Amino acid sequence: MKYKYLPFVLVIISCLFTNGCATILTMSAPSVKEITLGKKAIGKQISINYHYRDGEKKGTLMRQPYCMETAEQMIMTRKRMHGVVPAMVEIPLYGLGLLDLVSAGIYAKASEEEVEGNFVETGEIIDCGKFEPATETDLYIQSAETGEINKVVTDAAGNVTTKLIYAGFVQSSQLNLFVKEEGGFAYITTISNY
Repeated sequence: MKYKYLPFVLVIISCLFTNGCATILTMSAPSVKEITLGKKAIGKQISINYHYRDGEKKGTLMRQPYCMETAEQMIMTRKRMHGVVPAMVEIPLYGLGLLDLVSAGIYAKASEEEVEGNFVETGEIIDCGKFEPATETDLYIQSAETGEINKVVTDAAGNVTTKLIYAGFVQSSQLNLFVKEEGGFAYITTISNY
């Protein structure tokens, strides 16, 4: 007689723990914020790389601009499923936890909210323009031995004659090439006039 109502009590207890535990815990849990990066774009220009090609009669100065890559920040808030373990334990015993898991999963999916944020820098540096001649650019030539500096200007095709580059320097000297930028001088390369 003592155990007459025991199966009924066990069914009630299992219903309480399996039909609502995961759903209630999922609903009462705070939303979780996830930040991901979406569409990528080219940001502001941060530098220009110069390349010098030394020829027999003329040299050519080329330029390649580089920019900081940006990406759209996507912010998603959603509820995570909680109480899954107790509901899964009850599934083999009574099968009632399955409904709770489905209900909690539907609520978690319905709570998803995605917001598009601002564009942020990704930290990647990418080329953002054509590799082209550096037209009418001041090219500074420095003798590595004496420190003497000459300045020449490239033409509309980015060329400068080698006679102008080597003019006034000793025959066997090493010459450092620079271009003036906002923050100072940018080193390009070292060439020899022998």
